[in-house]
Amino acid sequence: MKKILICFMIFISILTLTNCNKKVDYSFSILGSDTVEEECYINLTTDIDYEETISWESSDESIAAVINGKVNGIKSGEVIITAKTKYYETSKKITVTPSIIEVTIIGKNVLEVAEEYTFTYELSKQTTKEVSWESTNENIV
Repeated sequence: MKKILICFMIFISILTLTNCNKKVDYSFSILGSDTVEEECYINLTTDIDYEETISWESSDESIAAVINGKVNGIKSGEVIITAKTKYYETSKKITVTPSIIEVTIIGKNVLEVAEEYTFTYELSKQTTKEVSWESTNENIV
């Protein structure tokens, strides 16, 4: 009985030492674009291939905020977005760029004296910014 116990302990020791030499890589990466425009968003994911709870953080919430991998660009600048699991974390630099929105004015090119006319416009993308109108010569229009 004593010999069986000793053999069993040796077997467990060898098994333990063999498994200690195996390298296990639990690192992961953040996938997705590294730029986002102001007042727009991008979705980030990870390459984790197992079920894991991930928490997301931004290094500066005034530049970009992140919730569940959705990064909202707030103002131009750079931030570090971090994804954390229970034991590991990884980061990605995100650049927030100015949002360029093209405005197309729709309407007549020539108006009659004292004619009232309402112009309309189309935007190249949706925005939360308001559109305002101004004239280069308010004596005419």
